Amino acid sequence: MSRSQIGFFATERDLESGLTRVEAECDVQYVLTGLFQESQVQSFATFREIPDFGTSQEGSGVRMPQYMVHRVGTNIVNREVPQRRGGTMFAVDLVANPDGLILQLAGAVGFDYLIPGRIAPNRGNPASETMYALFRRCFLVDFKAVRSYRVGPDAMVALDSGVAL
Repeated sequence: MSRSQIGFFATERDLESGLTRVEAECDVQYVLTGLFQESQVQSFATFREIPDFGTSQEGSGVRMPQYMVHRVGTNIVNREVPQRRGGTMFAVDLVANPDGLILQLAGAVGFDYLIPGRIAPNRGNPASETMYALFRRCFLVDFKAVRSYRVGPDAMVALDSGVAL
């Protein structure tokens, strides 16, 4: 795992605890990233509004949604991406919104295993680095290092009881 991002395993309870601390320190918004057919940006005022929070419907980290985290009031824009076969799609990402960071939420797949999440800043951007420091200080405060990942307290109990990470 690159030093420019932190991978973590967390249960829904771990995520709630950490993000509650983040939101108590700073007013943030969560913006769904990706390539979309519609130009509308999908934003959430709190983690509690995020659909399927703390669970993985697909069972794959690659398919877990990613969110940009920005201060409330930041104007979020998309950028047009012309398609080879015609038409235009709209990207919502750090290229057009460099002051945030990427949060990919961890998720439980039933009671069988946990999918990792990650926190990744936009390196070289002071506002993004400040947000990253906030997440390291508030979100990861109770997490323990296990190899190259951080593991939340509830996820650690799950690991100790045989749940695969």
